[in-house]
Amino acid sequence: MKNSNSIVAALIFASIFSIDAFVIPSQCLLSSSIFQCLVNPCLQKTCSSLTPACISNFCGGCYFSLLEENDSPNPGNLGQIKDTAPANSNDYGRFKKPLSIVDFSWVSPALCNFVTEKNWHFISISTPQYFIVSTIINLNFIANVFVYVYDLTNGDLYNYTTNSILAVDIKERTNSSISGCTVFNRSSSEYVSHCYNQQENRYEINVNVTTNDNIQVSFAFQINYSSVNDQSLVLLYPFKPTQPAYTHHLATQPTQGTMKIGNILPKSSFTGLSTTDWTLAYQKRVTRWKWASFSVQAQDIKNGGSVTIGINLSNELYDDKNNISMENTIWINGEVYTIDDFVNIETPSEQFLTTQPWYITTVEDNPTIDLQFQPVGSHQEHDNLVIVDIQFVQAFGFFNGTIQMLGNTYNISNGWGVVESNYAKW
Repeated sequence: MKNSNSIVAALIFASIFSIDAFVIPSQCLLSSSIFQCLVNPCLQKTCSSLTPACISNFCGGCYFSLLEENDSPNPGNLGQIKDTAPANSNDYGRFKKPLSIVDFSWVSPALCNFVTEKNWHFISISTPQYFIVSTIINLNFIANVFVYVYDLTNGDLYNYTTNSILAVDIKERTNSSISGCTVFNRSSSEYVSHCYNQQENRYEINVNVTTNDNIQVSFAFQINYSSVNDQSLVLLYPFKPTQPAYTHHLATQPTQGTMKIGNILPKSSFTGLSTTDWTLAYQKRVTRWKWASFSVQAQDIKNGGSVTIGINLSNELYDDKNNISMENTIWINGEVYTIDDFVNIETPSEQFLTTQPWYITTVEDNPTIDLQFQPVGSHQEHDNLVIVDIQFVQAFGFFNGTIQMLGNTYNISNGWGVVESNYAKW
């Protein structure tokens, strides 16, 4: 994203709310730069979900800055995964069923929701020839959309990325992962739509964009998912008692659809496996995470034949007090299993995140994970907005290795998926 976008975002934000809620990094070199404020800017701060410490700043305007938050103690283990859905949006724990409406209105005032709420919907689809990703990220003051299609047979990459100041191109906002649509629509020829069709029990993904290389890419996929019959991971996690995060993960869901890539690929039909991640979170002032995910066909060494295996593994974000991530999950032939042991995601140094191998391992024996991920391409964001600083790397590539679980050993050979390394400062 260009610096001009950062400036525009700050000016629009200021014009809407009359005062600027965040410090613009500048120095008061002249006494005339000291602004005479009618009200102490810190008195405007009512965001209980943010840090309580506030410093007024009268340099060129009426601003306040928020002191860095001391990391709160991580919660205890949230317990075994439950077969039900959460009772409500503050029923912290792990569940196999999602909520139909995620309502965090109890957390803080609307303005604070605007600047602290993050909604993320990631979808990947793996077919025998293509690895496809579609993602909509809505931070309210800005939205980011990226789509890429990677041809496994020849290495061609079709990549699209854009942002929308104040998320003006987000035309619909779903209330949960199983209710309605999230739609980015800039024009009749530039849109990304993620919907859940409750009557048909499926996600419907419709995309039409022009890539960075000026190639038109369109696809329409249906991902079969029944919130009654299929098993997923729903995590309601407290960064603080009044700072919730809700995330709904799916893996190994059967998928079918059509895709067209300019004049290179006429409209063709495909089947495959998908992974989805829907998140609504009031995140900490500073968040970091490492994440690994795939949905693949794996070989069952003991019994022969193949099984579908999905993983959702992370470090540093949704950890309990023993540094065990509460979202670590494996799907085997549709059955979901949470992992209550530490999973190590070892990354190469920062300059090699998108070129050198990542290693995902455990030290305990149920399960025993020994995977290597080799990146072949990436999507990256390195932004310094007035409101948030983001350093985000998502690499796609292939996994090799083994997972030993429930007395069986599963061999993963060139299974396509993604990893992420993220730093964000609000």
